[in-house]
Order: sequence, then C-alpha cells, then structure tokens
Amino acid sequence: MSKFIHALSVVTIATVLLVGESPTQAQSHLSSKITSAPGRSFHFTGSFTTDGVVYPFIMLGGNPTQGGITRIHTEIIPLEFQFLDGNELITLGPSAEIVQLAAESPLFQDAKYSIDTTQFTDAIQQASFFPVKGRNWHTLLTDPKVHKPIRIAVPPGAFIQPDVIETPAICLESTFLGSQILSILQSLPLDHLALFLSLDTIVYNDDESQACTEQFAGTVGFHAAVDRFATKTHVGLQVFGYSAWLTPPAAGIPDFEDIAFLAHEVVEAVNDPFIGTANVPGGPFTNFVPAYMNALGGCQNTLETGDFIEGLAMSSFPVTLNNFTYHPQNEQLIQWFSREVPSSAFQGAYSYPDTSLLSSPSTPCSSSVASN
Repeated sequence: MSKFIHALSVVTIATVLLVGESPTQAQSHLSSKITSAPGRSFHFTGSFTTDGVVYPFIMLGGNPTQGGITRIHTEIIPLEFQFLDGNELITLGPSAEIVQLAAESPLFQDAKYSIDTTQFTDAIQQASFFPVKGRNWHTLLTDPKVHKPIRIAVPPGAFIQPDVIETPAICLESTFLGSQILSILQSLPLDHLALFLSLDTIVYNDDESQACTEQFAGTVGFHAAVDRFATKTHVGLQVFGYSAWLTPPAAGIPDFEDIAFLAHEVVEAVNDPFIGTANVPGGPFTNFVPAYMNALGGCQNTLETGDFIEGLAMSSFPVTLNNFTYHPQNEQLIQWFSREVPSSAFQGAYSYPDTSLLSSPSTPCSSSVASN
C-alpha cells in the first residue's frame, strides 16, 4: 500500500523524473565527487565538507560536470475546495486564467537572468554549479500537462476560515489534504513531477487553536515524495509539490503573490527531492547540511533552498513575461549551506537571482528543526 511521506529529505534507488543521457563520475567544486545514479533515474550525487564533516547530497538532473540537458516531465493539477460557509456552499480554486498564468510562468518559460536566458530553476542550478558545469548543462521542466480541475468536498472539521485573510480563503487540515493528494497521485505517471495548485489556501497541522492566526499562519506550500512501490533493489518514489496561488489580498505583501510559493517548492523539489524517506528500504536519503539559524530564529539542518529567504523582506525576484509580472522567490545557493568563503558560485553569490540578498553564508546553531 502506498503511503504519504511528508518531511524533507532526498534521493532514491529507483525511478524519478528525468530524460537524457546518464553521465559518469567527475570532480565537484566542493572537493568531492559528483556521480550519476544508474539507470533512468537521472539524479546525481555529490558532497561538500564543512569543519571536517562530509555532507552528501542528491539532486535531480544530469551530472553538471558532464554537461547536457535534462528535462523533467511536469503536470499541473488544479485543486478546487468546496466547503460550507454558514449555509452557503463555496468553491475555492484557481481560475482557468490563473492556471494558464502558472503554466506560462518563468518556471516553464525562458526569461533573462544575469547568468543565462533560461527557466527559473535552471538559472538557480547554473548559479550553484557555475565553476564546474559542463557545456550546455541545463535542468529544465517540460511544458506542463494541465489537468482539468479536481473538486474536493471538504467536510466540517477539516478546515477553518481564517480572520487574517481578506479573500474567501480557508485553512485546510494537512492530514485531509495529504490523503486527497495521495489518492490523486495513484493515477499519475511515477516519472513525472506532479504540481498541485490551489487558490488562497493555507495548510495547518493538527492544532487548530494556533492555525491561521497572525502568529501561526500555517503552510502555503510543501514538497514531498510518495512511496509507490518497494523491492529488494528498487524503491519507486514519486516527487510532487503543492502550493497555493496567492492573490494580493491574501498574500498581504507583494513578495508572496502568485507563483512565489510554487517556485519555492519546485526549486526545493529539484535540490532536495526524496522527502521523508527514513522508513523506505535503503533510506533515509536526506540532504543534511550543517545546522543553521533560519529566518524565524529556529534551527534547521536540511538543504531546503527557500526556507531562510522566505522570511526576509523583498524575498521575491520580479520577472515579467507576456505582460504579467510574476514573483518567484529568490533561493539560497549550496555555497550558503556549505559556508564556503569566498563562494565559488556565480559572481561569488550566496543567493540567486538576486545575488545581493545574502552577503554571507549561513549562521551556525546547535539544534535542528526540519521545514518545507
């Protein structure tokens, strides 16, 4: 039986998402080796060393030192939530226009960045692996297959209506949402990246008393992996992301509008794909990094590229395509996690596309809290 895995880790021994040629091993920019996973899984492994400790990582894509293009097949699944507001039945979901804007966003279409004219995630990866990337190395998302909206009836007790959002929005209980996503994933190809898109929806864990208040706003997006099958030699993990498209009244500040959280989760799914695999045969496959202080003052020790920057002012990087200005979130580069000084990334940066956002690497702390 499949199980819903929700946390933040990495890798697999089996099929994941890509098409392309499987390269051979080579030296990484962090005094380690980058190798390609066998078969058609098309992820690569590497490591960095900080204070004498080796931190391995696994990411989606082709071996950067070997060059070449990897294309990740993607699907967008719009979700509509139907719930009772008093005696009124409300259906909340992204409109056809919003879904089209997401499908035509910088996540899937080329835009001009300081490193290249390419897709948003690829620009991040090129910046991180700038000193070692081979000829024509790219990690690209295919034009997404856009599904018809899936309507989900939300029972009483699985949602609350927050006071802090001005639009007709809901706070959705995470266990309920997880069960719905798991059911939908059973009919999707294992080797595709599934991206679920809602509208103005916040997800909360268990404690309803603290959900969706100004102090405890909940989660707008997450990425995860589903254990679809396991044998002695292979584990079938499906990588997916969930995010709400936030309209300006719900977002509150421009940095959190439109694809801000979708971009956050897509980039993290590439950099930290195989999440919550502690109980999977051969696991865990977690991308652990030196423990660092996150933007909320807590500790974290996972290679989640957007979690620190999302707490900063001006965290987004406006990109205009087809007369619409999108707000994908800036991301931390791997040199920020490894505390490499000076950074070997593009232009000596620790963040991208805004290279000025982070001027130094992560700040150490003594304990860890995982986040998506």
